[in-house]
Amino acid sequence: MKYTTTERDRSEALLRWSAVGLALAFFAGVAACTDGDRKLPVGEVAIAEIEVTTEIEPSTTFETPVAIHEERVQRADAVPDVNAQVSDARAVAQSDRYSLGIAAWRGGDPEGAEEHLRAWVAHRPDHAKGRVNLARALIEIGRPYEAREHAGIATDLDPGSSAAWRTMARAQAQSGDCSSALASYEEALLVDPEDVWALNNMGYLLIEHGRFEDAIGPLALAVTLDGANALFRSNLLAALEGAGRDLDELDAFVTGQLAERYIREREPPPGGDPWPHGRGM
Repeated sequence: MKYTTTERDRSEALLRWSAVGLALAFFAGVAACTDGDRKLPVGEVAIAEIEVTTEIEPSTTFETPVAIHEERVQRADAVPDVNAQVSDARAVAQSDRYSLGIAAWRGGDPEGAEEHLRAWVAHRPDHAKGRVNLARALIEIGRPYEAREHAGIATDLDPGSSAAWRTMARAQAQSGDCSSALASYEEALLVDPEDVWALNNMGYLLIEHGRFEDAIGPLALAVTLDGANALFRSNLLAALEGAGRDLDELDAFVTGQLAERYIREREPPPGGDPWPHGRGM
């Protein structure tokens, strides 16, 4: 059954957005009382979900160098799932496949990860995390259409997983379906409004398509939620430059205000459209 956003889901999501907004208001107030360096060096713009050494130059119109990086970090949704372990001694070899797939992934071997994770989902076809991580390996290998299939199964199995929706978005973007990718990032944010990787990746995708002004909001929120992430700040800088905005808007207080405005824009009236960027490009 395909997942659809219910009124309860929408209400819960809006409550979470309101909580994020209150937290941002507090942090913006704190930032206003501090003196810091308002200017940052122009860094490398990057979409970062799994950090790899290969850099891919996307087609963009702004001058800042752009590179795509994907995450290979110790994330909760990319580690062995204790619920996935099988006690039956006859299934020990298959139950090891998931751990072996994650180890290969972290070791920079996406082909090995695919082999193990494909065997794992054949053994446990209803394991959503296995599907998500198999899709990630396929994306890195350059097979986004296969990745979409497994990410789609993951969203059906666990529609409350922002990682599943975010991985689906990456597969859709890599296969050239940017409209669907933006809609999937919005789904991820309805599940978890503080999913900084969904915010960053959506902002980067908007930058790729020259929608710099639209990219500022989600990137400002990503920076406000995780100010230590240099990649988020670099992407926000690129969006500000592309939009012809004052680079001093990277100041913590102003960035917080941009993030608050983005949150307000995301709160539709009753019966309104929860996708402010639209489902189409």
